[in-house]
Amino acid sequence: MVVLNIIGQGLSVLPPIPDNVTELLCGNNNLTELPPLPPALEKLGCSRNKLTALPDLPLTLEALGCNSNELTALPVLPPTLTHLWCSNNQLTALPNLPPTLEVLSCSNNQLTALPNLPPTLSVLSCENNQLTSLPDLPPRLSRFVCINNRFPPDLQAILDRYARNLPQLIISVNQYNAQKLKLRRQMGRNIAVSYTHLTLPTILR
Repeated sequence: MVVLNIIGQGLSVLPPIPDNVTELLCGNNNLTELPPLPPALEKLGCSRNKLTALPDLPLTLEALGCNSNELTALPVLPPTLTHLWCSNNQLTALPNLPPTLEVLSCSNNQLTALPNLPPTLSVLSCENNQLTSLPDLPPRLSRFVCINNRFPPDLQAILDRYARNLPQLIISVNQYNAQKLKLRRQMGRNIAVSYTHLTLPTILR
């Protein structure tokens, strides 16, 4: 493992990164862009910069921390990714989530919907967005934070009722989604409702 740690150095530009680097920690700088990433990179921590976009992500990447930037979109996520922290940006949508993802923190953005959640997901933080619906919740989910969104009253009632009982919450939200889908099919048209700790070092986030 080759770690390049340049956190908090006041950098506005990064030089080319050697191909053998597997962990890049460049948070808390003044970066507006990143150079091409090493092909074998496994962990990228670039939070608290001024990034407006990310380069293509290596297929080997397992953890991405890009909180507190100015991102409006994320690139395609690699199939190996297990941890994604992308809170405090300007994201309006997320790309498809890889089937390996275990932790997703996407709070404090402008998201109106979440993509389908993989069954491996155990932690989901999506508070302070513009969500009006939720996808089906994975059965392995053990932590779920979704306050300060725009859920319709009937869904919000489910969330409030089961706030301290996560397994019942998962069942209830999934049943809610199934009922709405059935109603949509019966009506033959769209209705207003759409279907809509951490194990790695904090330094990545």
